[in-house]
Amino acid sequence: MFRSILLACLLPLLVASRVAAQSPGATFPTTRYRDPSGATVLSAVFTVLPTLAGIAVIAGDTESGAGYLLFMGGLTLGPAIGYFSTGRVGRGMAGFGIRTGVFIGSFVAAFGICGGTCSDSQRSTGTAVLVGGLAITAALAVYDIVKVRRKLPAETAARATVYPTYVAATKSPGIGIRVTF
Repeated sequence: MFRSILLACLLPLLVASRVAAQSPGATFPTTRYRDPSGATVLSAVFTVLPTLAGIAVIAGDTESGAGYLLFMGGLTLGPAIGYFSTGRVGRGMAGFGIRTGVFIGSFVAAFGICGGTCSDSQRSTGTAVLVGGLAITAALAVYDIVKVRRKLPAETAARATVYPTYVAATKSPGIGIRVTF
């Protein structure tokens, strides 16, 4: 069981390192949503479905590594899908990294408290640390799902900027107006 949990914890890091290794100028194929709720729906669906599927698999077989991978993949990577779909790959990876780090940190702390053999009090303390880490990871996932709509880049709209300027040829101040679409 320990190997399955360890694999579930480390696999997201391998995926993250692959994406992070892309060259800075790399482009990722994305679909830009005009409606920000589309990104929210994607984040929610790719979080809830794999997480619930993982719980169902774990309930049937606690030794199944696939259940832990589904559970942790949904909880850590799922909320980032909405950011990926809108071209905000960096923001999605940042949230994914934070959630993965919190979970792995809590897992390592729980394992440090109660390694291979431990007393009942150590086991309950280790379980409390692990459950606390899962709760924080879930809270961060919910935060990212809720905030994906607000963190989207502004829609392209006409904007006017007025700024002071100095014309060197005539040695006089002026006002510049920049209009972008």
